[in-house]
Amino acid sequence: MARGPELRGAEGREHRAECAAEAMATAVEAGCTGPRVLRTDSQFSNAGVIAACRRTAARFSSHLPREPSIKRAVAAIDDTT
Repeated sequence: MARGPELRGAEGREHRAECAAEAMATAVEAGCTGPRVLRTDSQFSNAGVIAACRRTAARFSSHLPREPSIKRAVAAIDDTT
């Protein structure tokens, strides 16, 4: 997917969520029958993008910034499940 203009704040978050939903819809319209996966960097990682993936049953992989709160959350994940 081509990147759009660099938008910030709420407008940017909404734009990225719309882009994700459009990408998933385009895959279905193109005849994709297998798993759809959206990989994002930290600029595209937000709740709207994740919600768009979940609505379309797409899998997703997001890169998140290395902030202390995120490091603690990742460390708390049980590796045995």
